[in-house]
Amino acid sequence: MHLQHNETAFRQLRHSTRNTLQRIICLIYEAPEFAALPGGPALAEELVGRIRMSAELADSLHAVTRPHGGIAGRLQAMGRSIVQLCGAKRQSIDVQVKVTLDCQGNFADMLMQVAHELVSNAMKHGLRGLRTGEIEIGLGKDRDGIVTLAITDNGRGFASNAPTGEGLRLVADMAEAYGGHIVLPAAGQRAEVRVSFPTAAMKVPGND
Repeated sequence: MHLQHNETAFRQLRHSTRNTLQRIICLIYEAPEFAALPGGPALAEELVGRIRMSAELADSLHAVTRPHGGIAGRLQAMGRSIVQLCGAKRQSIDVQVKVTLDCQGNFADMLMQVAHELVSNAMKHGLRGLRTGEIEIGLGKDRDGIVTLAITDNGRGFASNAPTGEGLRLVADMAEAYGGHIVLPAAGQRAEVRVSFPTAAMKVPGND
């Protein structure tokens, strides 16, 4: 009963949030200021597009409205949504997804949250201000049974001498809850962040 109540509360919150976003879109379209300003209509369209993309991002992150082709499809949809939501005008960022295993349930949802933080970091830090770039999302299992999620970008490289942000701390905490750990590259190296888990992490209750 408690789990059912939580799910219903989440659905209600999501429904209310989408209604609020839709109302904001209506206000943007109805505002005469946008039509009167030079470039106003284009700005209105950009704002509306980013608002809609935030809803698409939530869908891929939680997979609550339609199937996304398993974890690979969810990662692809999420990566594309983050790039469109966080990217600058005339910035072209390609997202490549390479997945060699499937997973479901709580473990898959946790991986989506981890990937969300790391892809957002790639856009915010590694690729900020660059005209072109690439983000690769990889998920697989090695011969020792270690499951690894790796997020790589070809931007400025990793500045590990900087203070660790809240996003990376969240990733570390989420990984630890499943017996995993995060590995960061050294300063100046290619920005590849790896989060690894034992195979048993995929078999916790709720992942059947």
